[in-house]
Amino acid sequence: MATVREQIPRPLRAPTSLGLLGVGILGLAIGYAVSMFGLMSLIGLEPYSDPIPTVEAGKILLIGIVMIAAGYGGFKGFFRVAY
Repeated sequence: MATVREQIPRPLRAPTSLGLLGVGILGLAIGYAVSMFGLMSLIGLEPYSDPIPTVEAGKILLIGIVMIAAGYGGFKGFFRVAY
Protein backbone atom coordinates (compact mmCIF):
# COMPACT_ATOMS: atom_id res chain seq x y z
CA MET A 1 0.00 0.00 0.00
CA ALA A 2 1.36 3.38 -1.00
CA THR A 3 1.79 6.17 1.52
CA VAL A 4 0.12 9.54 1.12
CA ARG A 5 3.40 11.04 -0.02
CA GLU A 6 3.78 8.46 -2.79
CA GLN A 7 0.22 9.02 -4.04
CA ILE A 8 0.83 12.73 -4.72
CA PRO A 9 2.75 13.41 -7.95
CA ARG A 10 6.25 14.77 -7.40
CA PRO A 11 5.63 18.25 -8.91
CA LEU A 12 2.62 18.78 -6.63
CA ARG A 13 4.27 17.78 -3.34
CA ALA A 14 5.77 21.19 -2.54
CA PRO A 15 2.60 23.23 -3.25
CA THR A 16 0.47 20.71 -1.39
CA SER A 17 2.71 20.72 1.66
CA LEU A 18 2.90 24.52 1.68
CA GLY A 19 -0.88 24.76 1.41
CA LEU A 20 -1.33 22.33 4.29
CA LEU A 21 1.21 24.27 6.34
CA GLY A 22 -0.75 27.47 5.66
CA VAL A 23 -3.99 25.79 6.73
CA GLY A 24 -2.28 24.62 9.90
CA ILE A 25 -0.84 28.00 10.85
CA LEU A 26 -3.95 29.99 10.00
CA GLY A 27 -6.29 27.45 11.54
CA LEU A 28 -4.47 27.44 14.84
CA ALA A 29 -3.91 31.20 15.02
CA ILE A 30 -7.39 32.30 13.97
CA GLY A 31 -9.04 29.41 15.82
CA TYR A 32 -7.29 30.40 19.04
CA ALA A 33 -8.40 34.02 18.70
CA VAL A 34 -12.01 33.10 17.86
CA SER A 35 -12.26 30.53 20.63
CA MET A 36 -10.84 32.94 23.21
CA PHE A 37 -13.35 35.58 22.09
CA GLY A 38 -16.15 33.03 22.41
CA LEU A 39 -14.95 31.94 25.83
CA MET A 40 -14.66 35.54 27.06
CA SER A 41 -18.15 36.28 25.75
CA LEU A 42 -19.49 33.11 27.36
CA ILE A 43 -18.28 34.09 30.84
CA GLY A 44 -19.22 37.75 30.43
CA LEU A 45 -15.85 39.45 29.83
CA GLU A 46 -16.60 40.95 26.41
CA PRO A 47 -15.41 44.54 25.89
CA TYR A 48 -18.67 45.64 24.26
CA SER A 49 -21.51 47.43 25.98
CA ASP A 50 -24.13 45.02 24.56
CA PRO A 51 -23.49 41.50 25.83
CA ILE A 52 -23.56 38.60 23.38
CA PRO A 53 -26.22 36.00 24.25
CA THR A 54 -24.96 32.77 25.79
CA VAL A 55 -26.10 30.63 22.86
CA GLU A 56 -24.27 32.84 20.36
CA ALA A 57 -21.13 32.86 22.51
CA GLY A 58 -21.25 29.07 22.63
CA LYS A 59 -21.51 28.94 18.84
CA ILE A 60 -18.49 31.25 18.51
CA LEU A 61 -16.52 29.05 20.89
CA LEU A 62 -17.50 25.94 18.91
CA ILE A 63 -16.42 27.57 15.64
CA GLY A 64 -13.06 28.39 17.21
CA ILE A 65 -12.59 24.81 18.36
CA VAL A 66 -13.45 23.50 14.87
CA MET A 67 -10.89 25.90 13.37
CA ILE A 68 -8.24 24.65 15.80
CA ALA A 69 -9.07 21.08 14.78
CA ALA A 70 -8.73 22.05 11.10
CA GLY A 71 -5.35 23.64 11.87
CA TYR A 72 -4.23 20.48 13.61
CA GLY A 73 -5.34 18.46 10.60
CA GLY A 74 -3.37 20.79 8.35
CA PHE A 75 -0.21 20.18 10.35
CA LYS A 76 -0.78 16.43 10.36
CA GLY A 77 -1.25 16.50 6.58
CA PHE A 78 1.86 18.63 6.15
CA PHE A 79 3.99 16.13 8.03
CA ARG A 80 2.56 13.22 6.06
CA VAL A 81 3.24 14.88 2.71
CA ALA A 82 6.50 16.70 3.44
CA TYR A 83 8.35 13.92 5.24
